[in-house]
Amino acid sequence: MSLDLSRLTAQVSAMVGRLRDTRVERDTRLRLALDTLRQQAGAWTELQTRIDGARTTWLVPGLVSGLNGHYAPPPRPDNFSVLATDGSQIEVDRHRYPRCYLINIGSVALHYGAAPGATLTNHPELCFAESDMVIAPPHGRGREQVIDAALLGLKRGLAEWGGLLTMARDLPPGGDALALGRSASKLTPTPWCSGGWKPTPNSSAM
Repeated sequence: MSLDLSRLTAQVSAMVGRLRDTRVERDTRLRLALDTLRQQAGAWTELQTRIDGARTTWLVPGLVSGLNGHYAPPPRPDNFSVLATDGSQIEVDRHRYPRCYLINIGSVALHYGAAPGATLTNHPELCFAESDMVIAPPHGRGREQVIDAALLGLKRGLAEWGGLLTMARDLPPGGDALALGRSASKLTPTPWCSGGWKPTPNSSAM
């Protein structure tokens, strides 16, 4: 059954009203956060000591200077490119025949400078062979793992990073590039790379 948008009108209006009402509260919290940051700006060494002695299960950024420093952006390169990939998938439906799934990877390359341009492509892949339905252990040792939603998401993620690396390696030398790839549910940028794209420890590990 199709969605009756007319029934959503009042609900959308209520949501907009709620957002308007919470704006003052959000601004108050933002001012409090900024005031606290300014007040503690000179105590960053004490904070770093607490960070060093903390036992956390997550990564905590380190501090090397005050908390309220202002820094000018670096000069913009004369010629640079921005690369990104994003994918989607259609999962296996075990109630339908034939069993298959689809991975579609969209790619975009934006070039700025003396030769500006944009390239947008997509690469769909329909997987239906028996070998596509499982992940086989290396060297034939162990048990095959049937492709499920989680594994399909991993396969799509690897395809996204593979497409990103292919675009990066195809860039001409002499320019800078910023590559944007998905890590879990967020985009992860690689550093600016002078003289063409070069893998870094973080980007090559992806």
